[in-house]
Amino acid sequence: MSDNIIATGRRQEAHKITVRRTLYAAGAGLIPIPVVDAAAILGIQVLMIRDIGQVYGVEFREQRVKSLITSLVGDVAVVGLFKIVPGLGTFFGGASAAAAGAAATYALGEVFSQHFEEGGTLLDFDPARSREFFQKEFEKGKEVVANFKHKTSGKSAAPESNEAPVGNQELLEQSRALHAEVLALQQELEALRRKKYASPALPAEVDLNDLQLIEGIGPKVEAALKEAGITDLLHLASAKVETLKSILDKAEGNFNLAVPDTWPNQAGLAVRGDMEALKALQAELTGGRETKTSN
Repeated sequence: MSDNIIATGRRQEAHKITVRRTLYAAGAGLIPIPVVDAAAILGIQVLMIRDIGQVYGVEFREQRVKSLITSLVGDVAVVGLFKIVPGLGTFFGGASAAAAGAAATYALGEVFSQHFEEGGTLLDFDPARSREFFQKEFEKGKEVVANFKHKTSGKSAAPESNEAPVGNQELLEQSRALHAEVLALQQELEALRRKKYASPALPAEVDLNDLQLIEGIGPKVEAALKEAGITDLLHLASAKVETLKSILDKAEGNFNLAVPDTWPNQAGLAVRGDMEALKALQAELTGGRETKTSN
């Protein structure tokens, strides 16, 4: 089998995954199913990129994928339609938000498919170089979603793909199946994070969802972090300081005084159950900042 035939087959399979995931995302907003929010749409996109990567033999890195999604989608005009950054609030505020989310899903699939087709990996993906192509594919994605909406509303309009027509009931079943798959992946990843960062038995005072346990994090900062996908102490412990600073810079409100330099370290101590070390560290901090003392 020639290289061209193999490449064509992989590209077609990747496109099929992209279109199917786009329809899932559109269906999630247009057909009522439980617990459909930003976490679910992010899960759809993460699963899609994982599956496309498998087609090309690219190693899957969940945190890297989430970071790249944020970098690509968070900096384009679509952010004005809805809060696409992972974890930001309730995602589906209406049909336009659902359509935008699905279109963004389509664009992400096409961008990563092209990158992998050219021999790229998740480690050498450059969001800045891909942004123009993402915006172009986002416009195509809107057409795919519009055609899908025509189809499910009974109007005649054929999508620009080889996908077979999908009825409301079939899409509902597929959306529920994908939702279950997303939840399973989230549980698997959560288990891996716990194994990597957490001790077997956390002290009673440690609530993994309480980011305010960290010196320097108050209610408003906690809300901003959770909206951006840093939903618990496990995520915070594995986050890069540069990522936290970027989140605060982009968040609504003034967080200029927030200094996240010690937050991952504090969170790491908390999830390991080393509360004595955490309290000792926090005693040396002022508002989360390291206090310089002279010897």
